Order: sequence, then structure tokens, then C-alpha cells
Amino acid sequence: MNDFLLDMPDSEFIKPEYSPEEQALRIFIELWNAQKICILFKEVLGFYIIPVMNCIGMKMAEMDSEFCVLALKSEYEKIPDDHDFHCYEFWNVDDMPFIKIIAKAYEVIRDI
Repeated sequence: MNDFLLDMPDSEFIKPEYSPEEQALRIFIELWNAQKICILFKEVLGFYIIPVMNCIGMKMAEMDSEFCVLALKSEYEKIPDDHDFHCYEFWNVDDMPFIKIIAKAYEVIRDI
């Protein structure tokens, strides 16, 4: 059993769309059955994307990586223990994260 929040075997990463005005990042994915979904991240603090095509799932990750700490320092002078941000990662078939997002929440929009 894996620890994916969203299990997406044999899926394909299509594209990201970032809106600084909304502080929102949309990740478009085509699932194995050709259904297209959008995962909308809200109140995005930071993200990075390494372009790959395949995707197997999205996990919640620890907030202790250098990237996460830098993103939180851009928001807080002293990082509180009880902030509302989470680190989300998309993983590929090589078991490597290729997208990392620091955001407060996400929503899955189906049948786009």
C-alpha cells in the first residue's frame, strides 16, 4: 500500500498554470482512462517543476526540506510551529518527486 493522497497510476502530466493574482497553481493531468483532471492548489507559497511526462501519484511530504524552509521564510520572519501550509509532491514511475508545491489547500476538479 502506498501513501498517496491521490493515486494516479499510468497518468500523464499535461501542464501547469500559475496565477500570481489568485496565488493559485493548477496542475493538469490526464489519467490512464483518458479522463482529464485539474488539481487546484490554493494560497501557493512556492513550487518547482521538473518537466517529465509520467505521473503515478501525489503525496503529502514533510516540511523540512530546504525548499520548504525557504518558502516559509518568505512568508514568516520566524516560522511558527502551527502554520497552515503543506508540502505536496507529485511522483513519477522512477519513484522520484518531479513537482513540489507549498500551499494551504488543494481541490481536485474532474472532467475538465
